[in-house]
Amino acid sequence: MEKDMEKCAEQQRLLFLGMCSLEDRKRICDEKIMDLYNFERITYLLEAFGFEEYKFVFEMKYKDLLLKLADIVEQNLVCGNSMDKYVLQDKYEIRNEWQQEFIRNLPNEVMKNCIQEIFDLYA
Repeated sequence: MEKDMEKCAEQQRLLFLGMCSLEDRKRICDEKIMDLYNFERITYLLEAFGFEEYKFVFEMKYKDLLLKLADIVEQNLVCGNSMDKYVLQDKYEIRNEWQQEFIRNLPNEVMKNCIQEIFDLYA
């Protein structure tokens, strides 16, 4: 079963690499530094596409960034920020921005429309 998960994760990785921007490909392939912002953005996109197996591999590859992100979330929970409507609205707007940026980088209208439908289903 583990081999099936590895194969699935690799298929998802290749699909994502085929769709994402050159900059993201460089980050994923370690040709460019992965920072916290891009880690969170790419993780969100992987989740939106349903690439759970690759998302797990990706998160483990950047476990240090995952832990930093978890610390930030925990701090927000401790401070009570998680229920703040402005924080939630900001997060919604950021994710919408990430979606639109991803779509803008796609090569043709058919792909753009299909990916928009995927994002709409995820919402």
